[in-house]
Amino acid sequence: MAKRKAIRAKIRDQVWRVEFAHIGDFGHCEYGSCRRTRRIRLSPTQSDADLLDTVIHEMIHAQDWDLSEEAVTQRATEIATVLQRVFDVTRKPASPRGSARSSRS
Repeated sequence: MAKRKAIRAKIRDQVWRVEFAHIGDFGHCEYGSCRRTRRIRLSPTQSDADLLDTVIHEMIHAQDWDLSEEAVTQRATEIATVLQRVFDVTRKPASPRGSARSSRS
């Protein structure tokens, strides 16, 4: 797998850095520090389908901190599922890390 590079993304009219790092979960955008630094961290080792779900999940957090974790997870997974079908992105066999839903913040 090629090394993934950090990108800049516009979220709510602010430029955010989306970067890849070996973190203990799929993605990280923690309340407070995430908004202060405008940085989203993603694990580079997840499948393309999981990465799509994680990016959407963390961007929803960045856009709207008032949503519960359950609401963010539901929205992200519904959007990711449709996009995976549209772009024919397939999931790899079950991840040894456990459930993706419990690993995002």
